[in-house]
Amino acid sequence: GGPSRAVHGNPAEVAKAIAEYLDAGEVQRIQETTRAQDRGLVVRDWNNGACAPPPPFKFSGQLLILKDQRLEHLKKDLTGKTPTNRIENAFKSLASELNVVIWYGEHVTDVQTLPKRFPSARYIIGAGGRRSVVRTQKFGDALLVNHNVMKVVFCKYRCRGKTERFGWMRSISLMHDAEHTINELIGRPKDGVTAVTLQIFVSASEYKQLDGFTFKNPATPETLREACPTLAKSVDLWLKARIDELKEDRLDEPKINPVPLDVYQAEKVVKREAGEGGEVTWTLVGDAAFGLPFFRALNDGLKCATKLSQSIAEDPDPSKPRPTNKKVKRTKALSSISSNVSSAPLDPMLGYESFFKRMAWWERQLVGTKATSINVGVSSVAASRKAKRKKVKVANSIASGSTSSLSGACAVS
Repeated sequence: GGPSRAVHGNPAEVAKAIAEYLDAGEVQRIQETTRAQDRGLVVRDWNNGACAPPPPFKFSGQLLILKDQRLEHLKKDLTGKTPTNRIENAFKSLASELNVVIWYGEHVTDVQTLPKRFPSARYIIGAGGRRSVVRTQKFGDALLVNHNVMKVVFCKYRCRGKTERFGWMRSISLMHDAEHTINELIGRPKDGVTAVTLQIFVSASEYKQLDGFTFKNPATPETLREACPTLAKSVDLWLKARIDELKEDRLDEPKINPVPLDVYQAEKVVKREAGEGGEVTWTLVGDAAFGLPFFRALNDGLKCATKLSQSIAEDPDPSKPRPTNKKVKRTKALSSISSNVSSAPLDPMLGYESFFKRMAWWERQLVGTKATSINVGVSSVAASRKAKRKKVKVANSIASGSTSSLSGACAVS
């Protein structure tokens, strides 16, 4: 239900803008293949700048071979740890160069108004995140998977200049003194400022005590002491150690909020409907379709968006109903695997659905494995903390007993 982003543009202008960045050989190859196969997009004299008006624009499979050098530059620039806003700005700039118009600030509450508002749109893509209004209204908000992996709390703040993580030995030592397992996430310095995030693993009861706090309404160290004293003790200890030992110059008050690490998957991501101007396809992508923790959601969203765009480009006529897939029998040698399988999808969107399901299944396995590994680590730290405190308690008892004996001996003498 967030801001809607309507993407549209003059097809001829988009095609021309793409062509301006192609080398002559690439253009010539597209000319030959499109004329030979009559895919509906005729490119004429783009090399010398005389671009004849094309017929009604169709997303053709041939467009997949367009080689835009700017994409290659993007891939080189967006390597390593990259802030999400930098990725968004890079793609936004590319879209602007291709004359794609993006509208911001519009909140869609009734998706049924979209086909009427954009009657020529054959695809309407729901990319509104976890609480997608398209998934809710067009797909019944049906989820195939929806469960919590673990519960964590984020403590975020900014400091002046550079900072770093504690060393491994010091982190373990601090976690023995604290009541929680804490992971440090340190950002790259930008304009002399570094973002710091403490990822704190908490119990279900502690998580419940933070119900009133959200990303937009976070707790502070002061309010946390009232809401959850056990968690506040660990946070205060860690924050003090970072100031005392790493000499952090904090720019703002730490903001603390609970973050559920959930895994969810939409039951369906493609839906066809008859419209006034032809068939309309509703699709889901990104967090609207699938969500999971451990910083993999963005990567998976980009993968799905890439596959979805390819499937749309391969659609020869998006306004017509799709033919169904034919079934073909397999040979006896493979009959033990399956008696029949689907041939290559006649509907490109079936390819997107299949890709999405395979990717989502695999990612769920990876998340399950990582969550198990983290839980084992948290339990190990907790057990080590408990054992250390038991040793200290025993040592104190022995020391106290020895002192009493000596005092008694002195008194007798």
